[in-house]
Amino acid sequence: MEECKKHYRKTRYRRGYVKKKRVYNVQNLTRRKTSKQEELEKEFQASKADSTGKKNTEKERDAYAEPGCNHLQEKFNQDVAETPSNDEATGEKDETQSPARDANAEPGCSHWPEKSTKNEAETPSNDEVTGEKDETRSPARTTFLSPNADKSCYQPKGRRIFDIEYLFQSLKEMGNHKPFGCTVSDMEILDERRNGYFSSFRFKCKICGIEKTLSNENPNREKLPINQAMVTSTICIGQGYSQMAEMSAVLDMPCMSNSTYQKTQQIISSAVHDVAWDLMKKASEQEAELAIQAGEIDKNGVPLITVVADGSWGRRSYKTNYNSLSGVACIVGYRTKKVLFIGVRNKYCSICAKAASSGRSNQPKEHLCFKNWASSSTAMESDIIVEGFKKSIEMHNLKYHRLIGDGDSSITKKLAINLPYGIDFPVQKIECVNHLLRNYCNRIRVIIKKTKNEFGRIPPLLRKRVGDRLMRLRTAVTSAIFFRSNEKSPESVKNLEKDLKNGPCHVFGDHSGCAEYFCKGAKEGEMNLVPELKEKRIWDELMAANTLLVRHSPSLIMNVTNNYAETYNAYVAKYIGGKRVNFALRGAYQLRCEVAATACNVGPNIHSVIHKKITDKSPGYFTKRFAVSRSRGSEIRCKRRLEMPPNRSKNSELQVQMNITA
Repeated sequence: MEECKKHYRKTRYRRGYVKKKRVYNVQNLTRRKTSKQEELEKEFQASKADSTGKKNTEKERDAYAEPGCNHLQEKFNQDVAETPSNDEATGEKDETQSPARDANAEPGCSHWPEKSTKNEAETPSNDEVTGEKDETRSPARTTFLSPNADKSCYQPKGRRIFDIEYLFQSLKEMGNHKPFGCTVSDMEILDERRNGYFSSFRFKCKICGIEKTLSNENPNREKLPINQAMVTSTICIGQGYSQMAEMSAVLDMPCMSNSTYQKTQQIISSAVHDVAWDLMKKASEQEAELAIQAGEIDKNGVPLITVVADGSWGRRSYKTNYNSLSGVACIVGYRTKKVLFIGVRNKYCSICAKAASSGRSNQPKEHLCFKNWASSSTAMESDIIVEGFKKSIEMHNLKYHRLIGDGDSSITKKLAINLPYGIDFPVQKIECVNHLLRNYCNRIRVIIKKTKNEFGRIPPLLRKRVGDRLMRLRTAVTSAIFFRSNEKSPESVKNLEKDLKNGPCHVFGDHSGCAEYFCKGAKEGEMNLVPELKEKRIWDELMAANTLLVRHSPSLIMNVTNNYAETYNAYVAKYIGGKRVNFALRGAYQLRCEVAATACNVGPNIHSVIHKKITDKSPGYFTKRFAVSRSRGSEIRCKRRLEMPPNRSKNSELQVQMNITA
């Protein structure tokens, strides 16, 4: 029976059923522990459990394993040579065993186990071939096998962003680890795992085989994570994912994917939304307190405040294209100069648009849709401002009884129709001085460009003289406003109207109607161009433009502007890349508008505020240092403006005269 089994095995091998015979047994022989190895292992465990806690000396280290495991491998080879093989136990010689073993047993303790493991997986054992259990083999055990030194190590490429404090701390922990006191030079990189800009490197010691992980920042740190910090910084400089990817490419640094960017942006958006509206709530409380101190309250005790409002689009119109996909408008408190309300209107959603363009009847996938407007882009501003007036009592317990605007008649009309505070409480509209003067100058520029009118050809020299005096016409208006706004008289509005009507006469040489504060009469050699302008019918057009300005004398006498709202618009333009990048596809535009509101209310501390909202901790050293530097620069500029006002000779002379009169 035994001879039949041997013949059967030899026949299967000749027919090719078994290509590499008994290789599994060869590897098991290398994994057996000899008595000497077991003694060494027991001594090692005893020394490890020693209560004295002393470190192993160099002599003890050599007794167990030298660097590279060469010493231990020689002992393994010696024990394997002394251990009887299956052929010796059975009395037969296996001709295929030696070549297979010689092919795998290359120099080095780590290259052999790798190939043997591969052969073990590919080749069936004797038990599988014969169906019998080989009693001569001892069960395999785990021994002190060295790491795979010939395996190609991972070579990281490019640059990474590291937390320098955490890096040094991690290197110290990796530098001297037990049981052999290995150093960092004995560690090799196995792989890298990345999630956006966060990288985690896995190291393995070539001596003891221990594995360590090194990240570019502490995963459990209390500061803003690297991915959220990168997205926040990209938003704060007015850029998007494409610009961040290009910056990473120039730096030779791996960038996060677009999906990771969008997910991180959602986290930032939620935090910024809460921060922005919390700051608006605090600003309204300050406005209410100042209004109560000034005695501006209604019969029900609700504070009455003056606000400034204006709107902005997500793209530039150049006075021709009024078709922006997104728009924003704000309401700013006049006393605190802080934003009280913002509203965003979006005409487009990329996910909804893709679902509609696909031609499918099904609805788009579930998502947070920011599309909330289907009317014209020109109607966005007035709709947002009216909404802010309606919600003023609900949100802030305030009434906006005066509105400083830019001359947009649609806002006045909508407020008159909606009456947010009832028919007995109309909102007073005050026009911005800067916008009135700009419109006045634009009308004069149109007159200058005309080469002829219904009465004939206009001489080029006369048109040139009018153009040369354009800024003087504007200065005449500002000088009159500056003087009459400081005049405490019930007739100040009428006096301002008179001065405004006399402005063109003064500029073109007729000083018969000038007030004493305005000028001291005609200068030597000055020409009176008024008769010639009347002859060519240019004077009538100039006075028509002047009449539109005179109508707003009640607003001009207050000498106020909507610059506070324009400041918010400037912040929005900064955070949307100067209106050159299209952020209106999803929620990026609304996020950046809320970031602008936060920056307008807290100034340079915006980064600290967002950091505390997300992490509930104070930001790092350089973030605080940047905020202090910006605050100091702003204070220096304000102080410089107060000490060195702009050179306005006419206004300076008027101020001196007013001080002398007083």
